[in-house]
Amino acid sequence: MTQLSPQAQAVLDAVCENTEPDCDTQHLIAAAQWGADQELEACCEWLRTKSKTALWQTEALRAARRPKPPSLKKLALLQLDVLNADLFERGLGRDLSQIRRALEQLDD
Repeated sequence: MTQLSPQAQAVLDAVCENTEPDCDTQHLIAAAQWGADQELEACCEWLRTKSKTALWQTEALRAARRPKPPSLKKLALLQLDVLNADLFERGLGRDLSQIRRALEQLDD
């Protein structure tokens, strides 16, 4: 399920209190995200009409407002770092360099 900010959860709770009992939370979240996406695109379009250097600005705005989740490769490398630290802390140091090199060879 999508993780919501406390403010968004409060709004969602208020909406669900005032809707039918069979209110589908996922549909409400999708509708809110759609509305936010529409607003973001409108802001990017406005920015493009006002600035000659808008391409990088709109991409920066989009990246800040809709960050991409880390890739499986990135998550695996982070988990490998945690495993390596845990093993080192317990005095069970192992050479994980081959696993790291194999993960680094993967496409993002």
